[in-house]
Amino acid sequence: MQQVQNFVSSPDASAIAAVHWKPRKTCDQPDVESAILLRSLVLPAFEHARSWKELVEALDSIGFGLAIANGHLALTEADTGARICTGRFLGMPLAQLSERMGKPVVRSLGEGDGEFLF
Repeated sequence: MQQVQNFVSSPDASAIAAVHWKPRKTCDQPDVESAILLRSLVLPAFEHARSWKELVEALDSIGFGLAIANGHLALTEADTGARICTGRFLGMPLAQLSERMGKPVVRSLGEGDGEFLF
């Protein structure tokens, strides 16, 4: 969490916050170069969070969100809600995070989608 907070207060944070992680039209996941940068930005939040609420707050502070999409954990853009990739793509699948932080409380939005409740 401290790494994320330090990054957000750095001068480089504003330049990265403007990036939109839209996947290519032919693919559901970011390209390789974007994936490397994305993982370097968000993995500290995933690795250091002790609860779902802490994880969502840490991601929100750097411009990202979490949702359940088609039954899978999905990283989203905080400002648009656009889905970027799955937790599994980041190396942080829902099952692994649930073992560590407990099962999340999620409100169903239908069709396998949901939003986190705290």
